[in-house]
Amino acid sequence: MGIYSNTWPNGLLEVNRDNLILHDETMKKNYEFYKDDVDRIKIIKIFPIIGYGVRIYHHKKDYSDKIYFWFVGIRFARMLSALKDAGWRVN
Repeated sequence: MGIYSNTWPNGLLEVNRDNLILHDETMKKNYEFYKDDVDRIKIIKIFPIIGYGVRIYHHKKDYSDKIYFWFVGIRFARMLSALKDAGWRVN
């Protein structure tokens, strides 16, 4: 179904123990994933500080095949810690 990509601050990745919610402020849409929906979350690094993101590998048929969330800034490490602390598989 294609690629979906969003970047903070236009998007927000809400991290919980049971689910992830990607809020798209531009399109006023939410993408919700439960742990059973997600195979893994891969760290993507393109440029130091400004080019960090994650790809959510999932099997929800009604969402784009490739979903990326980019995080601009030095708070990327905090987001990764939140994902790992909540029990999500990140590599």
